[in-house]
Amino acid sequence: MSISGCIGLSTARSVSDTFTTSIDNSSITELAVSTRIGSISIEAHDGDQVEIDGEKHAATEGDIAAVTLDDYIEAGTLHLEVDTDDVDNELFGIQLRPDPSIDLDILIPAGIDIGTISTVTGSIHLTNLGGEPEIEGVTGDIFLDTIDSNVTIEVTTGEVQVQNIEGNVTVDSTTGDVAVTHVTDDVSIETTTGDITVEHVGGDLTASTITGDIDTDGIDGTVDID
Repeated sequence: MSISGCIGLSTARSVSDTFTTSIDNSSITELAVSTRIGSISIEAHDGDQVEIDGEKHAATEGDIAAVTLDDYIEAGTLHLEVDTDDVDNELFGIQLRPDPSIDLDILIPAGIDIGTISTVTGSIHLTNLGGEPEIEGVTGDIFLDTIDSNVTIEVTTGEVQVQNIEGNVTVDSTTGDVAVTHVTDDVSIETTTGDITVEHVGGDLTASTITGDIDTDGIDGTVDID
């Protein structure tokens, strides 16, 4: 008999729970978010608080209770961090159940900048925001629309779509298509496997891919394609 048959491994996150949190923004100038598994969506709104809607997914009620979203403010930056330290889903070094996940939908008042947004597995969507976002992901799609400053994206596997950026755009990807359009300044894209599409750029373009096509249109500055 296999070990998995003896101890009964679970592969499904069949339990879910939702939560809502509001945070006063009187001392907040920037938002940073860090998760392990789960999507992140951030958008500006007309309200005066940071509003968070979350949905947890796990294999058991115990894992649901053990995973939490911690928040603290440091030097004006609101940090939202998913904490899974209390999750106990291993036995003799064997993972019995999948790690829990948290999907986050976040609304922030206008005037709060975006800092570092990171997840290991999950998509990231940012819409109508300020600051200089630094996006870090391992597996998951990235979508940014209407950002009023420079954007930096590092992702291992996933499609990247960026549009309507007032500043520079830098994308470093390993696997996945990259599409960038309507950028006021320079664009730099490097990927190993995937197509690159760039349109309507006010500055220079530098783009390279080992396996994939590169299509450009409406580049005002110099174009360096490898």
